[in-house]
Amino acid sequence: MRDFIDLIENYAMTSYERVAIIEGERKISYGDFFTLCTSISNQLSLLNDRPRVLIDLNQGIDAYALIIATTNVGGIFCPLNPDAPIERKKQILNEFRPDIIVVKRGTQFLQSDHPNIVLIDTLVKGKDVTTVNKVLDQEETIYIIYTSGSTGMPKGVKVCRKALNKFLDW
Repeated sequence: MRDFIDLIENYAMTSYERVAIIEGERKISYGDFFTLCTSISNQLSLLNDRPRVLIDLNQGIDAYALIIATTNVGGIFCPLNPDAPIERKKQILNEFRPDIIVVKRGTQFLQSDHPNIVLIDTLVKGKDVTTVNKVLDQEETIYIIYTSGSTGMPKGVKVCRKALNKFLDW
C-alpha cells in the first residue's frame, strides 16, 4: 500500500500541468500543488519538529496544502470550522494543545494569547522546495477531527496514516 504523499508526488511528476484543485476562480496544477506542499513542509519544519497544527481556514488550496505539508513532516493536524463559535474553538484548542495555529488574516484567533499563531500567507510564501525526508509511522495519528457528539461537547476522533491510506487505496 502506497502512502498518500507518494500518490500526490506521482501525480505531480506524471501530470504536472493537470488541474488538481479548483477554488472559485483559482486553480492549481498537481505540479504547482506539490511544490506548494513541499514549501510549506519546509516552513513547518523550521517552526517545530512533528508539529501539532490547528487549522482555522476555509477549505481550499492553502488549507489542503497545509494538511499535506503537516502530514509530510510527521505532524498532526486538526481542522476547525472557521465559522464555529469562538468558545467551541477554544475548547478544541485546550484539548488538542497545538504547537501552531494557522489562520487567515482577520480570524478571531488573532486575538488569542497563543504564542504561535501563524498567518497562512507566511507559510505559502516560502520558496525552499527541498524535499523533507521523515520516517513516517503508519500507526501514528495524522489528524484529529472533533465532532459534537450527543452532549454537544467536542470529542476528538484520531485517524492514523494507515487508515487514510487504506481509504484512498479503496
